[in-house]
Amino acid sequence: MPFGDGTGPFGEGPFTGRRGGRGGRGRGFGRGMGRGRFGAGGVFPVNNPAYRPASAMENLTSEQEEVARKIYEVLPKINCGACGYPTCMDCARAIAAGRAPYNACRVLRADGHSQIKKIIEGR
Repeated sequence: MPFGDGTGPFGEGPFTGRRGGRGGRGRGFGRGMGRGRFGAGGVFPVNNPAYRPASAMENLTSEQEEVARKIYEVLPKINCGACGYPTCMDCARAIAAGRAPYNACRVLRADGHSQIKKIIEGR
């Protein structure tokens, strides 16, 4: 029992779901198919909301591309992904194409949202 809580490196102990034996279902990061740290089998979750496949970024017209550049100048350019797009430029392109609302950026304040709304209405 090297870990103090009764779990050993081979799955022994009261917190492992087994009563001894080698290669058991440990409760930590180690061997076995236990719950691990992130749920099923200790695998990191892959359902990242900021991920968008390349097919979602369709081509824009030259007018929409110009509007997207103007919108991008207002955005904070930190690529946080809170809007659901991987980069601020992708968010600007989605707003210009009408796939996202003018207030899609969660980091931007109300005055920035009003600037984007004016840019969109100014087409």
